Order: sequence, then C-alpha cells, then structure tokens
Amino acid sequence: MKRLFTITTILLSPALMADTGFSIDLTGKYLERSTTEFNLPTSYGEGIQTHTQSQADGSKTFDTARTFPEFTINYKFRKKVTISASYSYNNSEDSLYKTVNGLGYYWRLDGGDEPHNNYIANWIDNTAETQKTIDNEVKLYFQIDNYQKNRFTMKTRLGVDFYHEKKDYKYLVNGRMYGPSETPYNQMGSQHINTFYYGPFYGVHLEAQAAKKLSFFIDADAYLLQAETKVKASQEINYSLIGEENQELTNYTITDRYKLEAGVKIDIGEPTLRFFAGLDAWGYVTQVDNPDKAGDQGLHIEERTSSRTYLGASINIPIN
Repeated sequence: MKRLFTITTILLSPALMADTGFSIDLTGKYLERSTTEFNLPTSYGEGIQTHTQSQADGSKTFDTARTFPEFTINYKFRKKVTISASYSYNNSEDSLYKTVNGLGYYWRLDGGDEPHNNYIANWIDNTAETQKTIDNEVKLYFQIDNYQKNRFTMKTRLGVDFYHEKKDYKYLVNGRMYGPSETPYNQMGSQHINTFYYGPFYGVHLEAQAAKKLSFFIDADAYLLQAETKVKASQEINYSLIGEENQELTNYTITDRYKLEAGVKIDIGEPTLRFFAGLDAWGYVTQVDNPDKAGDQGLHIEERTSSRTYLGASINIPIN
C-alpha cells in the first residue's frame, strides 16, 4: 500500500504534470487551387458529315480556392512525446456558362467514330457546367522532441493519413436540331468521382527563436499513399435512339505527396499563434477525359500531378 501511494504521488506531482496534458489547435487555411478535370463530350463543326474535322471544346478550369477549417487535438503523455489527431473539411462549388451560337456534335461516352447525333451537326446555343468538390482529411501521428539547444528546436513525427476527395460534376448543353424545324435538342450528363488516399507519412519541424516570444519555423511532410478512384458517369440526349448511357470506372495506384510550410510563431502567454504559407504537391490526382472527336477513346481516367499553395493561421490552446 505504501509503495502504491508513493507511485501515485510521483505520477501526480505538479513538476511532472507541467510538461504533459491536452491542447487543441484551431486553424484556418486559404487554399489556392484550380482544377481542369473535365472536358465536354462535344465538338464544333459545320454541316453534314464533317464530324471528323470538328474541333473539341477543350477542358474547363474550375476555381475551387476556398478558406476552410482544421481542428487538431494533442496529448503530451511524456515530456518529449505527443500524440495528435487532426481533421479538416473543405467544401467548394464553381459554375461555368458559355454562349456558343454555332454548329456542333454530341459524342457518346463510349467513344467511337460517329457522334451521338449521327452525321448531321446541330445548333449549339449554350453550355452550363457545375463542379462541387468536398475534401475530408484525418491524420493520426506521434511527434517527438528530438533536439533542443539554445534557441534551436527539432521535432519529428510519424503517422498515417486518410484523405477523401469527392467531385460531383454536372453539365447541360442546349441546342436545336439542324433544319427548318429547329426542335430543341439537349445533352445532359453527370459524373461522380471519389478518390480515397491512405498511407503513412513522416515529418520534420525545425524552429529557431529570434526573440523572447518570436520564433521562425519550417515544417515538411512526405507521404506514401495508396490511391483508389471510382467514377460513375451518365449521359442522356433527347431524340436519341441510344437512350441513357452509364459508365463505371475504377483506378488504383501508389503515389506520393509532399508538403512544405514556413512561418512565424508568436507566444502571447498560454496560447501560441502561428502564421504560415505552404505548398502541397500531389503525385496523382484524378482527371476524367470524355470523348470529343472521331475515333476517340471512351470515357477514361487520366493521372496528373497537382501543386496547391495555401496561407493559414492557427492558435494552440492548452486545455488542462
């Protein structure tokens, strides 16, 4: 009993508890990102039987730059070891409208040598497209205070990352049949893309104290991720004998991701403020290509890279 009392007294000693306990980080980030994942299955050309010389409309650029929150809870259970869990959520939507007033062709999702509307071009009046993107990320990691001397500090961390990117894309092409009747002729489609990333990451944090309450820091992470993409697409053109088209695709790949961040830390007492800028580089993001010319491959997934810059601020608050 005496031994148990002695152990309990040591564990609850204020001198030991001062370097342990919970804290939270509240972060806001502004992410600068443009995506060009979609091209309409539509081309422009004149008259009858000229679809082989028609010109594709090209990819669309959607602006998904937004401010989003991130929440992290930390528990320092030993003097130099902290375990953390973070969650971030980013929701954005962008729409594009274009007036055409020209002739063109509609293409099937499975590609082929002939357009959806056979050999005769139709009037295309305008196009409307919308992309909605939702990003969720969960990170679990250990951080160790490896080295501290004078005004220099080095920390390393090891953890796992779970990232889900969801895109919902819808389009509508308004047109009229070629000829004296000019009957309204519409092309409607939607594509739903889900990409799941998961895998380990390793990070390093370097910090140098410039003044009593001011420090500069550099933070870097390297990820090795399994990426799984699932695509569901549908398209329908009225007055077509083909009816509604449906496609489902999957893609698996191993990829990398790198983050580099630099900023300043200001100690204002118990809370600590951080202001930073960063670069988030992805080795693989999903690009869905639609057929838009004669003999083109059907709807398929392309792999491309992406670099995203961001600005942010955070506050660390001890909670015990």
